[in-house]
Amino acid sequence: MRQSEVQFQTALNNLARGKLTREDRKLFKSRTFSKMPKKKRLHKAIHLFSRNEDVEEYNNKCLKNIIGEETICHASDVFHGHGSQLAKRQMEYTINKSKTHQTMGLPKSIKLKIGAIYMVTYNVDTEDGICNGATGTLKQINYGINHKGEKKPLRVWIEFDDKSVGKIARKKLKSLITNNKIPNTWTPLDPIALTIKTRKTSSLKVNRKQFPLTLAHALTVHKSQGQSLKQVVVHLGKRRMSREQLYVACSRATSLRGLFIIGTFKEPTPIPKTSHLRTEMKRWKNHKVVPKFKKLTEDNNQLKIMYHNVQSLRKHHNLIRNDKIFTSNDILILGETWNKDTDNIEIKGFHNIVNITTSERKHKPQGVSIYVKKGLKNIITADTLSLEGKGRMQGGILEYKNLSIIGLYAKPDTTKELWKNYFKNLELSSRKKVIIVGDFNIDSNKINTKHFLNKLLQKYKLKLQNKGMSSTHSNTNLTCVVTNTHITTGTYNSFFSHHLPVFIHKA
Repeated sequence: MRQSEVQFQTALNNLARGKLTREDRKLFKSRTFSKMPKKKRLHKAIHLFSRNEDVEEYNNKCLKNIIGEETICHASDVFHGHGSQLAKRQMEYTINKSKTHQTMGLPKSIKLKIGAIYMVTYNVDTEDGICNGATGTLKQINYGINHKGEKKPLRVWIEFDDKSVGKIARKKLKSLITNNKIPNTWTPLDPIALTIKTRKTSSLKVNRKQFPLTLAHALTVHKSQGQSLKQVVVHLGKRRMSREQLYVACSRATSLRGLFIIGTFKEPTPIPKTSHLRTEMKRWKNHKVVPKFKKLTEDNNQLKIMYHNVQSLRKHHNLIRNDKIFTSNDILILGETWNKDTDNIEIKGFHNIVNITTSERKHKPQGVSIYVKKGLKNIITADTLSLEGKGRMQGGILEYKNLSIIGLYAKPDTTKELWKNYFKNLELSSRKKVIIVGDFNIDSNKINTKHFLNKLLQKYKLKLQNKGMSSTHSNTNLTCVVTNTHITTGTYNSFFSHHLPVFIHKA
């Protein structure tokens, strides 16, 4: 990071506290102008004001200066529910007068103009980045004829500032984009329909269909919260901005060079000594925030293993690849992979040494895949053991030094007899140190299953290491850790599976 950017971050932190140093004041004043700098490179900058009236005035001014096709798109409102005609008229009046944030981001009407900057006002597709706050330039409007014979906008095409936004939407309409010679950076956006209620006690509601967009040449400071912008013009105005407003406005800029302050910069007042915020900030200094799972990423010369029932590796492998907690392990054992023979899923930095799949045409809830760090590839040997009968058990067997590591998956309908046969075939008596981990699909916390499991383990002088632990989001313990050696174990979080990842550390 450049020295100027370090100084900028420090100055922003001091601005939030209301305690600017001489260097901070100098820095902010170096970005302050009496009027807008006449630089063409600022034509895509977002302007921030403290008042709605100033935002509206600036947006309208920008629209007038843009030469391009323009239309007004009126929302389609359909009223539902029981109520008198008077109640319906009152609701219609209320809806029409409501501000956009009161109508779930759908305006009554919106001016659409080619070349204007717009912001998405609703989370259309969070995975694709088309969500509240995404900004871009309107490039094209597609029209149709409604039932009244009126010409109406049916679709708009937006070039988002962040090129990754809309990738999925563009892929879905790839043939349309290619056939119509539409630039591959333009993203299609259709009107959406949302149900709006004005009163909780009333059964009346309106279904509004409209483009989830608002003009975004200018925004209020409040509306800009959460945004990261390359170029920001902060209009101070005649009224003095509060310390909080000034901090939010200036901190939207991703760099010092991208910040432009118009007006007279006045240093904000410090946080009052009696303020709860000051008390909390003092507390932060004395109480270091330590990430809950920080220890799972530390290199402490232990063998680190993680087991997770992933409920389809094809669907979730990217979440595993990009999770530092997973990739910090030496061995990853993944159950219920749903893999077929044709599936070959790679994880960077790991070697896939076990891949128990199905040869059937359809993906099925079964399978075990084991990945080891590439540095361990040549010192770990691998084998597999699968048994079928009344149920199915699948497992990979790793030999590392004098330790046997067995990762398995058992189907829910697996009988006690098959369990006994599986353990017998593992030849556990010939193994010195053993760690068995897997989705047993037996809740070891339940009395009726606990007795069978304990009896089976006692026969081979093994112990359930995670007794009483919960390994699912429904507080059951289906993923069991069984061993005859000293280990530590616990759970990590999973947001894509009903099962929790279970970690094992062996010194």
